[in-house]
Amino acid sequence: MLLSICCRYNPVDGIFTAPVTGTYVFFWLNTNKDRSFMNTELVKNAVVFGKSMSDSYNHDDYAASSNTAVLHVKEGEEVWVRCGTWHSAVIAGDFYSTFSGWLLYEG
Repeated sequence: MLLSICCRYNPVDGIFTAPVTGTYVFFWLNTNKDRSFMNTELVKNAVVFGKSMSDSYNHDDYAASSNTAVLHVKEGEEVWVRCGTWHSAVIAGDFYSTFSGWLLYEG
């Protein structure tokens, strides 16, 4: 059963769809490059449940921030990370920014 739970993330659009109803833990890390900034939001069905902000706007260095949220998610509901309203539109890829989640308990 664990394999079917792990396989509901769509790598094309970055959206996780809950395969079962339960309590999930979500973690995300956003990293931005020199002289940029990025705020991100964890969203479930278009409602924001968490935010994170990384800022290296006034210096040459990467900046990173992360957050964790524990959410009750019903089967079929969607969870994703998006950039918020305040950002310079530059985020580091190459595995420097991540999004993960796992089922804490079903029901």
